[in-house]
Amino acid sequence: MALLLAGACGGTMRELNTLARDDLRCDSNLTFTKVDEHTRIASGCGKEVTYSEQCDANDECHWVRDSEVRRTSL
Repeated sequence: MALLLAGACGGTMRELNTLARDDLRCDSNLTFTKVDEHTRIASGCGKEVTYSEQCDANDECHWVRDSEVRRTSL
């Protein structure tokens, strides 16, 4: 599985991977689709969820869940 680089302001793929594993309740391989510079869709275990990278005034950035967990077709 290829990991995508995080956006310029600093949300990391490690952080995104940890959030997605927890939100999807999935320990198998996850895939990440880049929607734009600050948006990713995480998929795994027949589910997906969208995250956006949000930065504060100090340019500290973190990934936050931006959708409900959705079932995908297997």
